[in-house]
Amino acid sequence: GARHVPTYPLPAFMPYTTFMTPSQGKRDPIYVRALLLDDGAGGAHCFVTVDAVGAEQVLLDTAFDMARARGFTTCATVDRVTLSASHTHSGPGSISTSSLFAYVATDLLVPSVQRRFAIHIADALLAAERDMRDATLGVAERALTGVSHNRRTHVSRHVNYTYVDPTLSVVRVDAAANGAAIATLWNFAVHSICYDAPNLKYSADLAGSVNLRVEQATDGGVALYVNGAAGDVNPIFSVSCQGEAPHFSAATAIGE
Repeated sequence: GARHVPTYPLPAFMPYTTFMTPSQGKRDPIYVRALLLDDGAGGAHCFVTVDAVGAEQVLLDTAFDMARARGFTTCATVDRVTLSASHTHSGPGSISTSSLFAYVATDLLVPSVQRRFAIHIADALLAAERDMRDATLGVAERALTGVSHNRRTHVSRHVNYTYVDPTLSVVRVDAAANGAAIATLWNFAVHSICYDAPNLKYSADLAGSVNLRVEQATDGGVALYVNGAAGDVNPIFSVSCQGEAPHFSAATAIGE
């Protein structure tokens, strides 16, 4: 879950955590989602999104090898798969082989946790492949203001409140046969956090709240969030993070 480094001395080793405080339950579900596109001419690509603070190549390589061993064939090489993390601070930890990432964000690697996460990614790849059908694709974008700001506004004299990328980009995939929604992939540059260190329950947080709204509006189509260049861009907490997930006001604005 969302972790914070406790007061020293460090606590004793516990299941699935080494020195960060373990999670204490669940606020809302976290997911792995996948969208597999194939133009029939060798141009297949798969987008995989995870509700986690970050993702790395080792995790993707492990998951891809698992999927291939179980019969996944549409993407022949791992470079045809893009793995994106929502950057929720309330997702699973202990999944990274990077020492820096482990110490600042995820705790030390627990191989059984990393393997379980990789299995779920492989499951999503295989499920997307089984669900493939003829489809149409549309792309749109618009400027979305009033839900994000640059958090270094009062830190650096070179930055002000409006130094953000307001572009919201959307890819919509519909079934060719009847126009039913298959997936909506959206991209927006923001740290997907309304909850932070004090929260110790699993949550997909802001991106998960948007995904839920989009899926409800499209009658079952899968929504996937691909983060942009979030940098120092946060949601406007006083406006965006009111209430409990999945009822953040920012999620309503983005979802609409």
